[in-house]
Amino acid sequence: MLVEASGERQTRIEDRLAWLRARAGDTTDQRSDPRIVPVQKAVNVRLPNSQTVVAEIVDLSMSGAALATSERPDPGSAVTVGKRFATVVRQTADGIAVRFKLPFSPTTFNEQVVL
Repeated sequence: MLVEASGERQTRIEDRLAWLRARAGDTTDQRSDPRIVPVQKAVNVRLPNSQTVVAEIVDLSMSGAALATSERPDPGSAVTVGKRFATVVRQTADGIAVRFKLPFSPTTFNEQVVL
């Protein structure tokens, strides 16, 4: 790829590419909240069309969850995971990731939690 840019702009682009190359091998988890896998993994998910499907919790944080499901609503869709209101933030290979409208409190968040 050839980029036509001023010397200063080209230097900034090269610096950015070097930074991205350096981070490419970084496999550390950069999510802000710690993740757990609850004992009870099965959860009902109410989709935007009011259809309810069963999903499996891949992992759970105080602010959201990754869910394995064959149904994949679009990002930005409002869903209900168990009794928690959530928004789909992305689709994954196995399902969706959601952010809860109200996060868990640290006192109630543990492997025994039931959505």
